[in-house]
Amino acid sequence: MPKVFCPECQNIVSSFAEACPGCGFPIKKYIKEAKLSDFSKTFICPKCGSFSTATDVVATIQCDFCGTPMFQTSESTTTTISNTSWPKTEAEIDSYIYSLLEKCNKIEEYDTEAHQIYKQKLEERVMARRKQQSSQQPSPSANQPHCPTCGSTDIIKISAAKKAVGAGLFGLFSKTAKSQFECKNCGYKW
Repeated sequence: MPKVFCPECQNIVSSFAEACPGCGFPIKKYIKEAKLSDFSKTFICPKCGSFSTATDVVATIQCDFCGTPMFQTSESTTTTISNTSWPKTEAEIDSYIYSLLEKCNKIEEYDTEAHQIYKQKLEERVMARRKQQSSQQPSPSANQPHCPTCGSTDIIKISAAKKAVGAGLFGLFSKTAKSQFECKNCGYKW
């Protein structure tokens, strides 16, 4: 069962739902009027060239860049993916998008300025996603041991020689003989 983004509230909704449960938008009617019947085909925005494929977990039925209803092409999603994925250049991808619009007789609706805005917004989204992912990555010291008493990461591992000396001077009940780390900040051994 294909899922789509609701054009009004962006909730994920079944493509068979009469209306969006979140906002009441008539999903089924919108899909029927836009003639989006085969979710194995590529959907393209006739105004800016944005496209949605079935490999997207959720299909886009209204362009989220310019608000224009998507148009169903005759192109399979696998063909679109192979023609728009790396190592294709930006010019090759733009040429492919334009050829899709030509095949669909949607050239008169295509706006090169809207396409440039789409590409700019897409780049901004990618950069924002990268920034968000880099801020969510744990800091390098996240897995570094720290002192349970003061929380300092300025610790040393107690060597076998120090353990032997501690055991020889104070017996097996020596704190040094039983511990593995020592905090340089507060002196605690654990």
